[in-house]
Amino acid sequence: MWTFIAYIIYRLCEEKGKNVIRLDELYKLFFDVFWRECKLALVDSKNELLDKLRYLEALGALRIKGDRIEVNMREIKSIASIVENSTLKSELLIYRMYISRIEEGIRKMSI
Repeated sequence: MWTFIAYIIYRLCEEKGKNVIRLDELYKLFFDVFWRECKLALVDSKNELLDKLRYLEALGALRIKGDRIEVNMREIKSIASIVENSTLKSELLIYRMYISRIEEGIRKMSI
């Protein structure tokens, strides 16, 4: 799921027009918007999300500084493209549903 998390961070940064997001924004997106409103569970806990973020940090896609996440847009886009360009989009309905619900959740965060 770390590729989906990279995709979400990339899309959220694109939507906001900046490369810095707050950890509490991600918590709200994952646990309030995705879980409650979009019926989409990508991680089970804040700790699991933090583990995935630390993995992305180790890859050079972002840097966590307290509650602030600085996103390396070039690196995160490279990882996000795995999700965007996957052949699963045309093969699996559930894959398209995940992408659709992710986009819906990001739009809700932008309102």
